[in-house]
Amino acid sequence: MHKFKFIFGYRRALFLVFVICTGCGSATPEAMLEKAKNYLDDDDANSAVIELKNVLQVDPRNAEAQLLLGEIYITQGELPLALRELEGALDSGIDRARVELPLLRTKIRQGRYREVLGELVGKNGLRPELRVILGDAYLAAGDSSNARPIFEQVLSESPKDANASLGMALADMLEGNRESAELHFSNAVGWGPEKPELWIQKGNFELASQKPKSALASFKLALDAGAVEYIAKLGMAQSYIAQADMQNAEKYINDVLASTKKIPVAYFIKAQIQFQKEAYDRAENTLDRALKIAPGYPAAQYLKAAINVHQKRYGLAEGILRKLVKDQPENMQVRVLLATSQMRSGNLQAALGTMESRLDDIQSAQGHALLGTLYMQNGKHGEAKKHLLDALSLDPANSKIRTQLALGYMAAGDNAAAIEELELAVKNGGEATHDDALLVLVKMRTGNLQEALAEAQRFQARYPDSVTAHNLLGAAYMALSDTKAAKSAFEKAVKLDTAYSPAAFNLAKMARSAGDIDGARTLYRNFIEANPKSLEGLVALGQLELEAGSVDLAVEYLGKAAKQDVLLNGKQKVANIPFQLALAQLKRSDPKGARTYFKQALEISSGQHKASLLGLMQLESREGNRSVAGKLLAELKQIIPEPAVYHMLEGEYEFDSGNLNAAKASYQKAVELKHRGAYVRYAVILEQSGEVRSAITLLEDWVFTNNNDLQVIAMLGGLYLKAEEGAKAVSIYEPLDAKSPNNAAILNNLAWAYFLLGDERAEQTARQAFEISPHNASMADTLGWILVKNDRVSDSLVIFDKALQLTQKNASIYYHAAVAYAKANRLDDARSSLEKALALGEFAEREQAESLSREL
Repeated sequence: MHKFKFIFGYRRALFLVFVICTGCGSATPEAMLEKAKNYLDDDDANSAVIELKNVLQVDPRNAEAQLLLGEIYITQGELPLALRELEGALDSGIDRARVELPLLRTKIRQGRYREVLGELVGKNGLRPELRVILGDAYLAAGDSSNARPIFEQVLSESPKDANASLGMALADMLEGNRESAELHFSNAVGWGPEKPELWIQKGNFELASQKPKSALASFKLALDAGAVEYIAKLGMAQSYIAQADMQNAEKYINDVLASTKKIPVAYFIKAQIQFQKEAYDRAENTLDRALKIAPGYPAAQYLKAAINVHQKRYGLAEGILRKLVKDQPENMQVRVLLATSQMRSGNLQAALGTMESRLDDIQSAQGHALLGTLYMQNGKHGEAKKHLLDALSLDPANSKIRTQLALGYMAAGDNAAAIEELELAVKNGGEATHDDALLVLVKMRTGNLQEALAEAQRFQARYPDSVTAHNLLGAAYMALSDTKAAKSAFEKAVKLDTAYSPAAFNLAKMARSAGDIDGARTLYRNFIEANPKSLEGLVALGQLELEAGSVDLAVEYLGKAAKQDVLLNGKQKVANIPFQLALAQLKRSDPKGARTYFKQALEISSGQHKASLLGLMQLESREGNRSVAGKLLAELKQIIPEPAVYHMLEGEYEFDSGNLNAAKASYQKAVELKHRGAYVRYAVILEQSGEVRSAITLLEDWVFTNNNDLQVIAMLGGLYLKAEEGAKAVSIYEPLDAKSPNNAAILNNLAWAYFLLGDERAEQTARQAFEISPHNASMADTLGWILVKNDRVSDSLVIFDKALQLTQKNASIYYHAAVAYAKANRLDDARSSLEKALALGEFAEREQAESLSREL
């Protein structure tokens, strides 16, 4: 987590502290006054205050008591009360020379520097102390050009005047001359080491110069010199925050709040600590206490806005920040946070406007990095690169900026440059886990699978307890088809964190790919049991049940997901849930219900949910509502302007409308544009049309130039099996088996390819697939049918009994079982199985089934 820093209106912050306090108060006034002085000699200021208040109850115009009480309030930091008492002492007739210095200094610290300027400017013969105060008033007004000559004149007369040296240091700060400021601060504390206010100001300077250890030492020396305790401890707390030592920071800020409840800056620092700990609700409550005391406190307002940004309450954040920007248009820190909020809320143009309106004022790495990110998201890669490089030149060790630059290179298609930047980010320490993860993903994306695996292994070695590292290691192994190693890595991630969905879902996907639906179901259910409020878990299980044909269960889980969506977001926000429910209604042959859910998903997504638009278009096409479907196709074209994708959608529209030739023409256009999805979808259409050889030719063309596309290669193998080209199927599945050993689906298809060739390895391979996935009906059917063909009928019947327990909706399995029953002379069972097979409608072996039925 980043360090939270805030330097707000520095020219006045050195002088202003918000403090409010109250107090109340027998003997003669003289006796009580003497008693108060005795208390002060004993360092008991609180008792002294009580006695002085008692004096003023008896004698309200006792100037001595008022002066003494005002001076105590100054040491306690109770400046409004101090000012009241000092002005009262002056009105009560005390010698002006005794009250003038503390009164004027208090006015400056209270922000009433204009009164001080009005009183002192133009007066001749001011003693040095008053001239220093005049310089301080100019500084409080941000006018170092008038302040500096005053301090220089004092120092020419008294070279070791600590207060004048302090003034010179503050003037240097206002003018951005840090080296000179550091020298003058050192002179000030060297010539006035007994003056705690000098150490306080030096500590503030060191904090602003990002030297928190030096600042901490200065604040401790201030405390030793008798500084107002809470002021020194506030500085110490801020020094610890800057060193990310929240435990000590919290200790000192709690000490301050235990002694006084009315110092807004104390609440602000407390909120900073809570913010760093990501306790955003508590930080916000603490800031509300600061703002109740000082409603116009800009630092507290800024931090409250930052909390709203972190909580994704962008509207509230921007309301605060727009007012701050209006009050201080030159404050780039506020402007950067406003633009960040606008960017995250999706208003990129407003964010760009916020930054570009003060383009010449952007001097920080943070500002250039944000502007670079905005340009990148707007597709302006040249401008993005320029500002990100400017940001890096200002902060070369900032891995976060380097990562943004890498993302910019990726967006521009320069993956080699992206990898180079990410490797530097990781080498320089990087943003823990983030840059390592991104580097692995980029190398996987660019096809450097062995390098990706090596990076993933290094990542996991650096962060052995990182679930992300184990999950990415699993993904790298999966990309290389090492399913055993991938499974082990995913299982380690789940063991580290049962709430980490990517690894749990990757394991489930592996089970599904292997045909182990029950295994995938168990994994999803275990995840939901450990994370009962997981929206994504409920949706994933609903999708699985839908694919498995368990529509009622799918609707049950998706219904729970819809309720959880409302509980989490206050309303339905996840369009995928009604989309999946629409698919469930289609499986129930309920087009009206499906249409309702598709429209609900589109309403949630403001018409942008592509899958729902496509689903609704296909539904309207099948229902004969061609004009409605055509309008939906036009909407899809606006969302997906890529020509290849549009031609695919056009093909879907024509296919669903029954225009097969027009559909083929559209798919062919998408294929000519080399769109992978078009190859896959067109091959499916050709297969469904009985043109298996054309589908094979199409996929062979894709695989020739994309020989690492395992999914399409496996699909091609399936077409070879359908065409009964066993040798070609074996040439596909043997290499796949070598890359992905113990994959039941691959082994099952390889067994069938061996069977077509009469290879004796068929039975052993089929049995291996069935043992890996014993709850998959297709695996059982393959083994059973091979056993029948090998005249091991009794063994096959055991397998078919198992297969028919797993499914009663597969006509081919009923037919294969019927053949086995007939060979075993169980003719009634054979007839019954054939009746069930034929009742299920069309299937590849229907003709053979009808012939066997006539024979029996």
